[in-house]
Amino acid sequence: MKKFVMSLFFFCLTISVFAGVRQKTVKNVQRYPKAKPPVLEPTISNFYGPNHRFGPITTYPDRESGWMSTKIDSSFNGFGAYIATVNPLAYVLDEGYVAVYRQFQGFNTTAGYIGASQSEDGEMWFPAQKLNTKYPSGQEEPSLPAGQGLPQGRYPSAGFAIDGEPTAIWNEYTNATHGGGTYGGYPLYSFDTEGIGEFSNFDQTYAMNNGCATTPCDPPDLWNGVVQVLNTPDGVKSLAVYNDWTNDIRDDYYMIQSNNHFSGFFFNG
Repeated sequence: MKKFVMSLFFFCLTISVFAGVRQKTVKNVQRYPKAKPPVLEPTISNFYGPNHRFGPITTYPDRESGWMSTKIDSSFNGFGAYIATVNPLAYVLDEGYVAVYRQFQGFNTTAGYIGASQSEDGEMWFPAQKLNTKYPSGQEEPSLPAGQGLPQGRYPSAGFAIDGEPTAIWNEYTNATHGGGTYGGYPLYSFDTEGIGEFSNFDQTYAMNNGCATTPCDPPDLWNGVVQVLNTPDGVKSLAVYNDWTNDIRDDYYMIQSNNHFSGFFFNG
């Protein structure tokens, strides 16, 4: 009986010790929070549902905190990047921005006026009005060789380079007897003689196509210009490629490169 009591005592003591060890071991286990799944960019859905025509709304967390917008002008059909070829905004580091667009001049007027706006900081903008009321050939509104005798500017681009002037480049939709071809494509440009800043004085218009010195132009009917004003080892240059619209296939292109540049004016080759 004595041996049985002693055995039972040691058995209970052993259980207590192991239970303490187990309890202590459990207490010392460090519990780490579960890792969060990586944040994935949302995808654009092409799903057309009854409550959202263009699919589920796409949300970008914390993307709106630094967003700001500034009105630079009012426009009528004033979209710039309607086609991929145009460059509606130009920028030179530490100098500023130039934007070119079709401009609002009243509901009862043509949508073909070209306007430009420029800014040194991207926040305060200074617009210039009606850059295309007179053609290089001398005609002025309301007697331009275009629809209703009014400006018919299309596809505006902006050009700006170091040591260059803010430049607007666009197409005029003229009569066939002026620009040639079915659509009378007449590519023009103008530049601001005052340079970047508040005060603007866009000079007269000039033809990008030197074959328009006499009309109709030769080559005729040039459209959809991809135009750049850039710095090169030989100074400021303009480089443009235009699509020939004299036929329905439109598979001919013309490259126009300036040979020289002086105070905003390009001597085109």
